[in-house]
Amino acid sequence: KALSKEALGRARALNPEAPRMLLKLLRDETKLINKLSAIDNDHFPSLAFYLDDDNSPGFLTEYIPNGLENRIKEGLSTKDALSYFLQTISPIKLLHEQGIVLADIKPSNFRIDRKGNVKLVDLNLKYAGKEFSDTSMLNSLALSLTADKDKIKGTPRYMAPEQWELLEGNDVKIDERTDVYQITSLLYELITGIKPEGRFERLSV
Repeated sequence: KALSKEALGRARALNPEAPRMLLKLLRDETKLINKLSAIDNDHFPSLAFYLDDDNSPGFLTEYIPNGLENRIKEGLSTKDALSYFLQTISPIKLLHEQGIVLADIKPSNFRIDRKGNVKLVDLNLKYAGKEFSDTSMLNSLALSLTADKDKIKGTPRYMAPEQWELLEGNDVKIDERTDVYQITSLLYELITGIKPEGRFERLSV
């Protein structure tokens, strides 16, 4: 996937530093995923960062045919749901061993290769490698490049209580326990096929 000059121009209009910072995000994510893939290729893909002829950035990844989100929509047996769940734990555990908290665990961040391996394909750089085709996404990009990273991480329907507290301006910590909360929400969706948003009363931190 690649970013066009037009997309970079729109991002620059919202935040003059956006193109430079986006290049750094792409390079950093590529470097980190390849480092993790070298340790555990069953659960992380291989990536290659590139600049095309007009200096538009992007990255290439190995072909991973199936999205976990689509498999959930098709319906999973309990056996498959538990197998996929156990595989999603492996990359999260490795991230924690590297001192990294993902804080954005959701089905769309995982894909399944032809061997049945579940791979984590997005390390929370939500806009890397996507076309910025609408105003809301561009505004989100501008925000993500200027705001406190801990305050923008997370997808609302999967967020842990402390992430909501951060968004409300409270001084709380995001750590490995945030990922534990989110991965149990993922387990709920794998087994039931129902997204966790609104299914449980919001807990206090």
